[in-house]
Amino acid sequence: MKLNQAAWCRLVGIDGPQWNNYEVGGRRITIDAALKVCKATGVGLNWIYRGMANDVPVNLATAIQALERAARKRS
Repeated sequence: MKLNQAAWCRLVGIDGPQWNNYEVGGRRITIDAALKVCKATGVGLNWIYRGMANDVPVNLATAIQALERAARKRS
């Protein structure tokens, strides 16, 4: 979504230290926080918890696929 962490946290309504714990794997995202992400971005819980792209809006799915292709080319 081309947001830095502070902007992302404002968008979804989760404070920075809490989000950082999720991002680095220190804690698993809570259902309440996951629902905030769903509401703000349109992704579904299947994407958040299981990585299933069928629960992702088309514009985000396209961007994710592009990032994955770029990462494969670098490795």
